[in-house]
Amino acid sequence: MRSVEFFTYLLPNDRDDGKRLPARAKLTSWQAIAYPGATRIEGSREVRMCPESPAEQALLGVAGFEDDSSTIQR
Repeated sequence: MRSVEFFTYLLPNDRDDGKRLPARAKLTSWQAIAYPGATRIEGSREVRMCPESPAEQALLGVAGFEDDSSTIQR
């Protein structure tokens, strides 16, 4: 398993008041790139363990992309 850091970011506001609002969900640094001007709140760090291999996904009951199509409703 791989550990991934997530943080709460302050995002620019659509209004003209200049206030920054916290994001609704925690983001990784790569996700935050999509929001120019996003500022990380350092004290909001959360580390999550993410499965990498199909065996780890199966152990946790996470459906992978390579699963057979019998689980997909058509």
